[in-house]
Amino acid sequence: MLQLGFIRSNREKVLQGLQKKHFQDLQLVDEIITLDDQRKKLQTQSDDLLSQRNSASKSIGALIAQGKKEEAEESKLKVASLKEQIDTLTTELSKVEEQ
Repeated sequence: MLQLGFIRSNREKVLQGLQKKHFQDLQLVDEIITLDDQRKKLQTQSDDLLSQRNSASKSIGALIAQGKKEEAEESKLKVASLKEQIDTLTTELSKVEEQ
């Protein structure tokens, strides 16, 4: 089995090898690369949102300790929104990884 990094960096060589083996669906190579690009993009977005959520979650405790309950509630809403976005991205990421 070919590694994704090898396919990506040696696309033409892979296509030539598949042609020698009389493989008909050569467009699958480009689809594999496209799906990997999508996976990387979704993973990066998910990681960024997780970082934002963690940061917002940490600030909630500090805001409550400072007596800023209204701001803490706003942060809680932001965390809930981020969680929904993360869940959506995680679902999309799972679909791409299955393909």
